[in-house]
Amino acid sequence: MIDALEDRLAGRFLFPIFSQCKDTWLSVHGTKWGFFKLFLLFTLLFSALGFAIVKIWPVDINHLAQTIGQLSLWHHILFDVIAALLIAPLSVGMIVFSLALLKKEKISVFHIFKPYQAIVTVGLTAVIAVLIKDAAVLAFTYASLHGLAMLAPAPQQAPSSLYIAVAQVIPYITTAILTYISLTIGWFAPLLAYRQGLQPWAAIKTSFNIVRHRWIRCFFFFLLISLFAGLLCATLIGFLWGFPLMMLSFATAYQTFFGEAA
Repeated sequence: MIDALEDRLAGRFLFPIFSQCKDTWLSVHGTKWGFFKLFLLFTLLFSALGFAIVKIWPVDINHLAQTIGQLSLWHHILFDVIAALLIAPLSVGMIVFSLALLKKEKISVFHIFKPYQAIVTVGLTAVIAVLIKDAAVLAFTYASLHGLAMLAPAPQQAPSSLYIAVAQVIPYITTAILTYISLTIGWFAPLLAYRQGLQPWAAIKTSFNIVRHRWIRCFFFFLLISLFAGLLCATLIGFLWGFPLMMLSFATAYQTFFGEAA
């Protein structure tokens, strides 16, 4: 495993997009019932949770949306941190469940909650990843606004073509930054922390140093899988293939990046 990890850290591994998609699709066979049980558990859990929240604390959706829209930047960052801390163990549990089904291992659907036993390590890893993402976006936004201010036209003058071009390209660069950070550290680092017992920063460094070698291929792999799974999920019967396909894509990508024994 150590040699395999060293090879991956050096970029000596392949990530063929179409072969990866084919292997993921073939993996769906024999796992649909396991993922159907997972879907039923989520449906019951969130239905009960939603019912309890409405009964205990009646919520006006329109008022809630307005309140969220009026939150300050720091409130949004705090919300991201809390969400990462609470949701990361569940996300890790779902991928662990998917890995077990991929390897034809028997596993209880309730195993998805087991990573909450390591919520400090897993949650802290996810929180650090979120803070890195927010810091990168804020730094780029500040630099972009400063650049736009320097290019801003004088009062009563039409904006220059350069000013318009820079303003239009900023959202695309921001999206690229978010995508890069999400792929290289956000999706796999918490799972590494849980599966391999790494400390948060070590898990983030390992994830980044491996995924960065094939992050563009990884992006197009998930894009193709998402589009195909979305088409399948558009029909009720297709959901039986679409949901497992989406979940297994994370499992197969994790194995490719970090090895079968990871």
